[in-house]
Amino acid sequence: MSEDRPGYGPLIATASAAVLALSVFLPWYGVSLTANGTAYFQQVTDRVVTQWGNAALQSQLGAVNTRASGLAGQQLTTLSGHQALKYTSIVLLLIGGVAFLLALLRLVDSPGLPSAKGSSNVGLGVIATICVLLRMGDPPSAPGQFAEYFSLSLHYGAWLALVSSLGVVLGSVGPRMVSRRAGSARESQSLWAELSGWTPDA
Repeated sequence: MSEDRPGYGPLIATASAAVLALSVFLPWYGVSLTANGTAYFQQVTDRVVTQWGNAALQSQLGAVNTRASGLAGQQLTTLSGHQALKYTSIVLLLIGGVAFLLALLRLVDSPGLPSAKGSSNVGLGVIATICVLLRMGDPPSAPGQFAEYFSLSLHYGAWLALVSSLGVVLGSVGPRMVSRRAGSARESQSLWAELSGWTPDA
């Protein structure tokens, strides 16, 4: 007598959809000063010293300028997907929520609840993957004249969003239920084939 147990597909899809929604609020980009940015900062401080500075202020800002020259390329802060991506973050958040509900329905599969097909989540996962890849390949830039002063680099939130969106796709095509008896029969057949060299199709 066969006994069915939950397959790994809905579990992976449910967890991946939840992580996808959460990744929107995690750091996607690291913000760093460029060489032009440090030079501009030093010019501004030099003007301040020239116009209003005294000897003490000149000494302090001079030390600041010396340290600022080493900040080029170093990460100053991070931006979450929600902060950096206005519309994409909303799309990913909605996809994560809908995919989570569909995967949960497929996982529970209770008679009193509507059934959900994995094909719906496959489409959502593909859309999310495309959105994430586009924003990874084309990150937002600083507005106007500040674009040359700051640079963005990918942070772990973007990679987590990519992995979780792919997880929604892979989990949605995975089996919903696995028969233990069928699995045992396949394993026995494979073992017998290895031992005897005979297969049913031979």
